[in-house]
Amino acid sequence: MRGGEPIAGAELQRQWTWPWGKEVAGDTAKTDSEGRFHFPAVLRSSFMGSILPHSPSIQQKIRIAGEAPENDIWQAEKNNYRPGGELGPNLSAPAIAVVCDLAAAPALHGGVYGVCKVSAKDGRR
Repeated sequence: MRGGEPIAGAELQRQWTWPWGKEVAGDTAKTDSEGRFHFPAVLRSSFMGSILPHSPSIQQKIRIAGEAPENDIWQAEKNNYRPGGELGPNLSAPAIAVVCDLAAAPALHGGVYGVCKVSAKDGRR
């Protein structure tokens, strides 16, 4: 949202970097008339990762197409393979719901940096 109003038709670009799998990839989503958007879960596995001890480090970024790079709305590092594990070391969720305010200054919200805040009711322990 911007100024309390939903942004309809905005193109969001998601990028992730998974060093263990040597992957840099991304996808896009568009906001609906109420400013809502959805990205599908990205699930990866590695045979070597399943037998060798390691600590995953998956960087994620979401930005609005056409906006300046400093307007990335979501930046997070995921250090586990749990669904919703971006929320923290002991948290998981089947889906992560966020509210993003483009008028807000980017800040650290838990383990996520940007203008999006995780809706408390959707994070699960």
